[in-house]
Amino acid sequence: DEEIAVEMEEEKALAAARADAEEKKKARVKMMRGEGRSMKLMKHGITVLRTSTAHLHTPIIKRQILTQSETPLIGLFGPVIGEVTPTAVRIIMEVEAGATLPLTCIVKSMLPDATEHTSTRMTIPGLPLMFEFSDLSPNTTYSVAFAPLQNAKEHQGRFRTGQIRP
Repeated sequence: DEEIAVEMEEEKALAAARADAEEKKKARVKMMRGEGRSMKLMKHGITVLRTSTAHLHTPIIKRQILTQSETPLIGLFGPVIGEVTPTAVRIIMEVEAGATLPLTCIVKSMLPDATEHTSTRMTIPGLPLMFEFSDLSPNTTYSVAFAPLQNAKEHQGRFRTGQIRP
């Protein structure tokens, strides 16, 4: 009976060691995938897509455009439509941001084909952002919007590109 009890104890210890090794393996896989950092990154609008096998500790990330209720960005001033040529425009926007976050300027033609141009800049607290578009159509009206902003409807604009002169 004593030999059977010792064998059972050894089997229990072996099973516990296997379970512990399996848990450690799962933890390593999680770390390699960047799952331990996902929650921290999600607070800043970043989603871990996958981990590169070449760089196991550096997850490949993608910034998501946040919904208006999730974004910490608040428009302060703008858009200010700068120089407008037949094919280009400069637009300035100032936002309140407590961190460096992406802001996208969306310029969309008012024509039925609704050509859309986007430019994304990283915010710097206390500094306005300048967006430049250089592939616009002449003699066309465009709308200007920004995402993500909590008060996006208050910070929209329009402009019209000039005609090309011979």
